[in-house]
Amino acid sequence: MRSSLPRGRAARAATAAFVLALSSCADSASPPAAPGAHRRGPDPAASRAQPAEPAPAAAARGPAAAPIRLTAADGTGLRLVALTGRAVIEAPLAFTELHLTFENPEDRALEGTFRVTLPPGASLGRLAMRLGKRWQEGEVVERRRAREAYEDFLHRKQDPALLEQAAGNEVTARVFPIPPRGVKEIVLAYSQELRPDAPFTVPLRGLPVVSYLDLEATVAGAAAPIHALRRTDAAPDADFVVEPARLAEVEARAGLRSGELALARVRPAVEPRPDPLASAVVLVDTSASRALDLEEQLGLLAAIAQAAARAGGPDAPLTVACYDQTVAPVFDGAASAFGGAELRRIRERRALGASDLGRALRWAGERAAARGPLRVVLLSDGVATAGEVAPGALRGAAAALRDAGVERLDAVALGGLRDEAVLRQLVTAGLPRDGAVIDGTRGVAELERRLSSATRSGIAVSVEGARWVWPRTLDGVQPGDEALVYAEVPAELPVRITVDGRTSAPDLRGVERPLLERAWARAKIDGLLAGDAAPGGQGALRKQIVDLSIAHRVLSPYTALLVLETEGDYERFDIPRRGLADILTVEGGRIAVQKRSWPPAEKPQAAAPPAGPRDDGAAGEAAALRPPPAPPAPPPGAREEPFGAGGLGLSGIGEGGGGRGEGIGLGAIGTLGHGAAAPAPSAGAGQGFGSGHGRLGGHHRAAAPSVRMGATQVSGRLPPEVIQRIVRQGFGRFRLCYERGLERSPRLQGRVAVRFTIDPSGAVVNARDGGSDLPDGAVVSCVIRAFYGRTRSVTHMLFWSLGAA
Repeated sequence: MRSSLPRGRAARAATAAFVLALSSCADSASPPAAPGAHRRGPDPAASRAQPAEPAPAAAARGPAAAPIRLTAADGTGLRLVALTGRAVIEAPLAFTELHLTFENPEDRALEGTFRVTLPPGASLGRLAMRLGKRWQEGEVVERRRAREAYEDFLHRKQDPALLEQAAGNEVTARVFPIPPRGVKEIVLAYSQELRPDAPFTVPLRGLPVVSYLDLEATVAGAAAPIHALRRTDAAPDADFVVEPARLAEVEARAGLRSGELALARVRPAVEPRPDPLASAVVLVDTSASRALDLEEQLGLLAAIAQAAARAGGPDAPLTVACYDQTVAPVFDGAASAFGGAELRRIRERRALGASDLGRALRWAGERAAARGPLRVVLLSDGVATAGEVAPGALRGAAAALRDAGVERLDAVALGGLRDEAVLRQLVTAGLPRDGAVIDGTRGVAELERRLSSATRSGIAVSVEGARWVWPRTLDGVQPGDEALVYAEVPAELPVRITVDGRTSAPDLRGVERPLLERAWARAKIDGLLAGDAAPGGQGALRKQIVDLSIAHRVLSPYTALLVLETEGDYERFDIPRRGLADILTVEGGRIAVQKRSWPPAEKPQAAAPPAGPRDDGAAGEAAALRPPPAPPAPPPGAREEPFGAGGLGLSGIGEGGGGRGEGIGLGAIGTLGHGAAAPAPSAGAGQGFGSGHGRLGGHHRAAAPSVRMGATQVSGRLPPEVIQRIVRQGFGRFRLCYERGLERSPRLQGRVAVRFTIDPSGAVVNARDGGSDLPDGAVVSCVIRAFYGRTRSVTHMLFWSLGAA
């Protein structure tokens, strides 16, 4: 007997995080919080009690999220007109350099968000942007310092770019300006680990039509590329792939060595033991990020049902549920009865909305406790964008399955965007038997083999005479699995590795140092993030990670890549440009090193006068930036155009752009434009709310109370720009809350972050503090209350727009 449960009407729900920066004339030198300081998305370090650093959000994507895309803040898509890529494969490592050219189709300058999905195991180390006739290299900078510098230069309409790690294997960059009807050229480069029997891949599937596409991959030392792809005016229908069979010769060696650095492949001797999938609860991720791979995911689901029917008999219990921000049961019955009708129902449901992975795991526990399945299988990318998003909380939800009688949890990863680190934490969360993270692209036979095979954990790894080894323990290992082991061994000593009590001397190929050194630095950072020996507490841990990241140009959760316009700009923000880490690039089919002991000479620029010290209250952070000097006042009688860099400007480049006007007057506060209600002395022309450093123009020099809109991050089906437009209408309420706080504390300033959910009816539910640092709880509560009743009009507006279309 079986029961099939339809989804019902599609939920028009969204979860959002909204930030306000509040400041007054009492302390106008402190720069505003950078947008994105409160975002939804997994923080790779959250589960290890590390210094808090919110991770960027993974916003819900459309039906075919391209692996490379540049989108303006108002949703305008910029066209990728050219993509050139060069890769060098030095197995088990590879290095890839991409040159991207985007075109702005609008008659206005735009700030864009540039997103790239990297291959699994990749680490980005270079961002460069063309400025006129030259290229400016990005520098790896401590994350908060990078955000502050970017916001300042965005406000000045100069040419900054800021790249950070996002959820999973995605990186995001904010780029400004993208000139009207002009192009923006970007170079990025990354290194990656190549898995055994896995192809080398550059993600392309999902890209729109590209005018010029040119990619080559070369094996290190070879005279000609091993694979090439050249297209014009075409949309790629597949990724750029070099199959493992074509790399057999270079992969014959067991690893690489350069001086004291060694990287070796090891294969633990794990005896095969059966662990049949005789019953299961299967959770299928149908959030928006799964749209591109939904059909492949359904094929794997059908294979899992068949495997359960073979292992447990035709009547083996099987429960299938889809989840996005909610959980929708699809099937509950005998595994042999699952078939085409259920797959059609999931297909009709479509991949939409956010991903509440924690809720799905709790639902699976409740179902297992009631029905008795001992296994849970998760088909997901591991990226949570709603509910509990920190890896520690998700690992806790997986560990709680033990109380429901679940003995093993496995994860099947499919598609470009994925967070395999989170998935590994889930499958080794402490259930009676550890599970496996299975690559769904390896095919149905491999999927069934791994689901029906037992794993081993706690396998010890050591290297004779090594000063450092990573990893020291292997978990969730199945027969045939290989792992990469990094070690620092004195150059005069041989490399002898002991795995599970068995010692071997791997045949390592001598290589030049640059690529191996970057991979070693990435492994060092991974070890520190995992809690590997970090004496001195959390502050020392963070500093050690930041120092490694900067010294070796390897992005980490605590650093970003920042591009500023001139050497003087870097100097102004105390970002060193002497003794810089060398840059890896690809020249003539080989990895080349650009020496940067000194940066390219430039015309000297006048140094900005240092500002007075400030205290931003961030304990344990790196030394504070010197804030930029205030811009010069306009001449008497001059008028300044109201402008919003992503805020409320009447003309501008962000969400607030569009149209020109005299300004906005808010009650008795004449801080915006020529508000009729403002007294004449304070009604100077000025700059509007924005995510940058808003300031007054005209004759008014005092810094009046300011409310600035920071980042609005949305996970769900409502477009972010619609929510932003309606929320801005509540700025009067937010300002009133702040003015009341100023009456109690004239020096009050800080940031208010609100996380709220819009239910299918359009009403705000569960508005709550999202990590505010404003030291006045009454003001925070007042702002949160102002959200209730605001966004019902968002849904009405969205419904009306759809109906009118």
